[in-house]
Amino acid sequence: MRHFFCILIAFCISVASVAQISGGGKPLKFEAEQLQSASKSFPALKSGPDFYQTLNVDTVNHNSSADTKLLYAGNVCQTDFTPYNSGTLFTKDGLRVWRLGIVSKGATAIGIVFTEFNIPSDANLFIYNPSQSIVKGSFTSANNNKHNMLAIAPLPCDSLIIEYSEPDTQGGAFKGNLKIGEASHNFIYPTLKVGPWDSDKCIPHAMIAEPENPVIDAVCSIYTTGNSQSWYGTGTLINNPDHKPYIISAGHCIKGFELSKTSVFYFQYHVPALDTLVQGSRELSICGATTVAYAEDLDLALMELNQMPPKDYRPYLAGWDATEPQYAPLKCIQHPNGDMAKISYANVNPVKSKTSFETSKFPYKTFWFISRWSKGCTQEGSSGSALLNADNRIIGTLTGGSSACYNPKDDYYSQLSEQYSFHAESTKRLKPWLDPHNQGITFMDGYNPYSTDQPCHRESNIDTEDDLTAVHIDGGANGYMAGHNSLGYAEYAEKFTFDYDATIYGVYVMTYKGKYNASHPVKVNVYGDGDTPSEILGSEELKPIEHKYKYSGEILNTIVTKWNKRETYVRLSKPIEVKRGCFIGVGIDYYSGLDSLGLYQTANRAWGADNTAYFRGAKGWQPFTSYPVSSMPAAIWIEPVVSYNGGTPVEAVNGDNQNINLTIYPNPASGYVNLYSKSDTDFNATYTITDLCGKEAQKGYVEFYNGHGTILLNNISTGSYILTINADKDQGHSVTHLQVR
Repeated sequence: MRHFFCILIAFCISVASVAQISGGGKPLKFEAEQLQSASKSFPALKSGPDFYQTLNVDTVNHNSSADTKLLYAGNVCQTDFTPYNSGTLFTKDGLRVWRLGIVSKGATAIGIVFTEFNIPSDANLFIYNPSQSIVKGSFTSANNNKHNMLAIAPLPCDSLIIEYSEPDTQGGAFKGNLKIGEASHNFIYPTLKVGPWDSDKCIPHAMIAEPENPVIDAVCSIYTTGNSQSWYGTGTLINNPDHKPYIISAGHCIKGFELSKTSVFYFQYHVPALDTLVQGSRELSICGATTVAYAEDLDLALMELNQMPPKDYRPYLAGWDATEPQYAPLKCIQHPNGDMAKISYANVNPVKSKTSFETSKFPYKTFWFISRWSKGCTQEGSSGSALLNADNRIIGTLTGGSSACYNPKDDYYSQLSEQYSFHAESTKRLKPWLDPHNQGITFMDGYNPYSTDQPCHRESNIDTEDDLTAVHIDGGANGYMAGHNSLGYAEYAEKFTFDYDATIYGVYVMTYKGKYNASHPVKVNVYGDGDTPSEILGSEELKPIEHKYKYSGEILNTIVTKWNKRETYVRLSKPIEVKRGCFIGVGIDYYSGLDSLGLYQTANRAWGADNTAYFRGAKGWQPFTSYPVSSMPAAIWIEPVVSYNGGTPVEAVNGDNQNINLTIYPNPASGYVNLYSKSDTDFNATYTITDLCGKEAQKGYVEFYNGHGTILLNNISTGSYILTINADKDQGHSVTHLQVR
């Protein structure tokens, strides 16, 4: 079993609010026939203006700048929709309900902003498309925040429905305060982009080029709505002594102090590490931040998210360096054209420079000039992305330039060393936020904010030598081996074995082909451990995020919702605890007219290789090696996000030497720390313990007997440290954070 990145030990983080994050549950049923004949179905329920509101937008255009690297996504309408001036009010099942439909002809996606949002503890808010194949919510009082605002990430559709409900009380007035003050008609939605918006041809995928680089987990795509337009940029979580969820980006990405309040931040938006043809998931988003530092002349924006991203988002706070000079090699992890995370490389030293554009706005030599990229470039949507030095620390943020696939040169990054202390005001510089206790810190390494709280990992049974596809069965049958087929098998499951008892937070499912049908949903089931799946511990629906629409009068109807070559993250309503193993199944339904669902699986494992794939037929659960036709040992491409309830595993940084596979305990430590390697062999290693500024606190040798070793902590002060272990006999190299108390 392969882990995707090393685990870091840090402080526990408490979460007070959940911002954009949905609380689960389901809206009331919305019938398709009601949608197709709304004028006949809704009059009995109506109390006020029409159920649907049509957005009035100007002619769409890309309006992008050749110098800055924002990706303009759409046009924004100022609205004034409340339960008392629009939509439909009705009662059902003891609830008083407000429903409002929004239609925007020709939109690829619609985003909305509640400019007033404060609701009571017994209220629920859902946003969904008419087929309810996309459902955002429920949003509850846990989403209330100090700004009294809530932005909803754009839904890829041209009509959506807002549904708000409270327990029905006498008088009919809602306790909650809701107002939709902005709605955006978007002509770009990243997962639907094709042709010239595709950056695959010249910029490597970050997860393919550097799957073990933790900064990938710090990078986010930022969606922002202004007064008249919406756009995408890039940001990066940045470390600080108090481990607050700060995002650093370019000032022109948020254009002041206000827009971050309703910006949406997408994390873990990248291709799966094994296949660039699979579209990455955009389910992991957070809305809202407070801008704590902004300087237009340095193109600086530092924002504090309304909350730390949850554990299953697997966040990482990137390191930074405010010293000069800086040297090659350099890299930049970004979301060019709003695409999945990409990475560019430069082998030239950065040069202090003025920009070649907007020189009156940026009058100082406060920028790093990158004369040429050796691989990759930057594009629209890359604005705000971090320039990383050889130590993987942030040294600047992208303002713009002229680089492109055909001419990968001449980009400008605002220098972090200048952003750090150029201005005197705390709201215009980084130092008060990155060195809040005035300790003289000028650089820090990266940090995992959940390391002391059993951080999450994305687990996989797939190996790099596996070929992945949807396998067609033969022998007189037809269809997919893991999907709909003429044999009528109703469910497929993958067996997982863990080193410790574990908690499952969500599941990634890779679909090669399929269509969504709300009346016949696909289920993701989590089973306990055993020889075959037995007790269901939890179940959720699998829903895609790609949708296409057509018109039917004034109301828009779904024609097809596809799952083709896509990963979907299914976040469990409640984390599920399992022992040292479990099965995760995908249950399907059969009905006339369904285009077959096919899951990715391995297709090239020889007999005698491991089998972790199972199917459920008339005889119950059986392994793929017992398939009546096309039998083979296999693994289904399903990947759970889990945390371990035992020690804290430490993965090798070197992907070719992962067998050291360490666990350290206790952590936090006092006086000593134990090390355990699953290799169960005898070997020696050197170790170094440094503080977060790189100052050495202790080093020495540690001997492993039967996989066990111990390091005595000699006079090390309370605090956070980095423990680096270099083993002999090709056992590997591991890096982790160590907390000393």
